[in-house]
Amino acid sequence: MGTFVLEGDGADFNLAPRPDVVEPIPEEQRKISQEVYEARNILVLLRERGVFRNDTVALDEFITRVRQAATVGCVNNNVQTQLAIEALQQIRNDILRRKWLTIVSRYLIVFAGWCLLGLAFGVVLNWAASHFAWLVGLTGFGLVIMASLPAAWFSAVYRSWQISFEGIPEFLHWHYEPFIRMLSVVILALILALFLLTKIISIQIGSVDLGGFPDSVTLALSLGAIVGLSARALSAQLTERVQKVVLGG
Repeated sequence: MGTFVLEGDGADFNLAPRPDVVEPIPEEQRKISQEVYEARNILVLLRERGVFRNDTVALDEFITRVRQAATVGCVNNNVQTQLAIEALQQIRNDILRRKWLTIVSRYLIVFAGWCLLGLAFGVVLNWAASHFAWLVGLTGFGLVIMASLPAAWFSAVYRSWQISFEGIPEFLHWHYEPFIRMLSVVILALILALFLLTKIISIQIGSVDLGGFPDSVTLALSLGAIVGLSARALSAQLTERVQKVVLGG
């Protein structure tokens, strides 16, 4: 027997526990209710971000299917939990299949624009380091930045290919997240290059010491590519290593 009641119309529904049921909610029905809300909330977020602006029919279809899954898995007297779980998974798959390009394209385009701006900064820094004696210590830093941003954009493209339904919101904050990510990659590239130059840390890949990047275009570009492709993991590892150095751990 279903332990929930479906209230409300369209996407503004509430899947509430039935007041006349005193037994604990079965685990499968509890899981289905959570997945129903997750699907509904992401659909509403997609609607607010304009993904369904020209396709309201598809939005209505998905909302109807989510409500049907909730009814089958949590509301009917003779619930079919496995059928509801499979239906919800199919809904998630269909949303990704039909709206993947719309979801990720705007984010990647905005991110590419910010990467171009950051790339221009790297070009200017590289030029300045070679023309002004007081900036000669920054030789190679511009090249590191110039390589890090295309690599970061490729990393974002790769993540978009691997996107899960739960990961959809990550690509919807295109108003500010691409700029923040570009800025974080540039700052990480500068910090890592500075620490390598001052020998606070050292990075060696095979027999190659990346600390020699100021004297080698190839090493500078390689270092930048490493920063861009692994910015998230690298920032965490860099913080941990610096803390060990400073604290003597």
